[in-house]
Amino acid sequence: MTRRRVRPRPDAELRRASRTLGAQAAALLLAILALFAAIVVVQVVRGQNAQTVDVLDEAVAAAHGGRPDRPDGDDARIRSVSVAVSDDHHFAVDGAMPAGLPDRAVMDTVARTGVTDQRTVELDGRHYAVRTVRTGDDTVQAVLDLSEDRSELGRLVQAMIVAGLAGIVVVAAASAWLGGRVVAPLVEALGMQRRFVSDAAHELRTPLTLLSTRAQLLARRIRAGDGRAGVARPAELADLDGLVQDAANLTAILEELLLSADVRAAPAEDVDLAATAATAVAAATGQAQQAGVRLRVVSEPASPLVVRASRAALLRALTALIDNAVDHAESAVEVEVRAGRAGRRGPGPRVVVSDDGPGIRADQLDQIFDRFGGERRGETGPRRHYGLGLSLVSEIVARYGGSVRADNRPGGGAVFTVTLPPAARPPRSGPGARA
Repeated sequence: MTRRRVRPRPDAELRRASRTLGAQAAALLLAILALFAAIVVVQVVRGQNAQTVDVLDEAVAAAHGGRPDRPDGDDARIRSVSVAVSDDHHFAVDGAMPAGLPDRAVMDTVARTGVTDQRTVELDGRHYAVRTVRTGDDTVQAVLDLSEDRSELGRLVQAMIVAGLAGIVVVAAASAWLGGRVVAPLVEALGMQRRFVSDAAHELRTPLTLLSTRAQLLARRIRAGDGRAGVARPAELADLDGLVQDAANLTAILEELLLSADVRAAPAEDVDLAATAATAVAAATGQAQQAGVRLRVVSEPASPLVVRASRAALLRALTALIDNAVDHAESAVEVEVRAGRAGRRGPGPRVVVSDDGPGIRADQLDQIFDRFGGERRGETGPRRHYGLGLSLVSEIVARYGGSVRADNRPGGGAVFTVTLPPAARPPRSGPGARA
């Protein structure tokens, strides 16, 4: 029977990668355009200010003999300047002077000090450039309406904003499209890799299970005295036990490979962290008893600790941590559930798993959560961990916005701390709630 090959959908994370690329390109273009617009606006404003000073100086130079004289130049701005002139005996004002001007106090100050005054004033919602200069015995104040400059600057800024937004939209869309084209081969290659790992693990699990079962049955029959007595020597029995253990280790590796190939993130829900930790401890009790390790919960909160995660995925992560601790412990493993601090700034609910084993080598602390980087024994010790479980713990916890940290205890042993963000509302009653 042929199997129909279904092309998998791209991973959500990789789909987000193309959108992130578009957003980053748009943000970069926005920053460039903002810098360019700021430079342009600064240069335009400086040019307008310099031109305004030139126009006002020309109007001041045209006033003479204690009389204001409106320039007749070709520049419309020159003709729009209003002038007031004063000396010791006369004060004359151009009829086009805006209401509220000239500023006699400023003119008196300039006449007394001789220091030129340049300022911008606002009258009735309009802005005016006012330049007051003492020329000989005369003090001249020239006034220019800046409405035209302000309107021109506003039109320039508006045009740049419209053009910039249009360019950002185009660049973001093009970048997202190109990002999708670039990411598509990676999605296909990653999907093929995961399908290969999953298919290989599935195909190997059946014969490996049969091998393990036959080895266990053979060991039981030999120990029960089935067949000729003395057919197996103690060394051969030890080798047979090693074969059974190796088959169990290979089965565990295949299970971890299947979990690593399954990257589908279950939707987040309200989960009682303490109840889930208790379930993981109960599930590992049998393994701990067989290993001669005392497994216990040292403290539990009185009320439920609700986090946002998938209960099945969180149970898988906590089970992997507890199994890892039992595998390396000498005599005891402790699991502690902590409520964390109230508020968003403090750490959220945590589960702390500690053992009294050999701890983690200093050169392995940074790689403990890397795939195949979680070896905790020294070179001379037995290899009892294959480096996939802790990597899966890190991936699961990070998937729901949490963190996991590994440390060494002062008295010996390792400590793993899982921190998850708290849920916004209390848990619903149901199978997942604590009794």
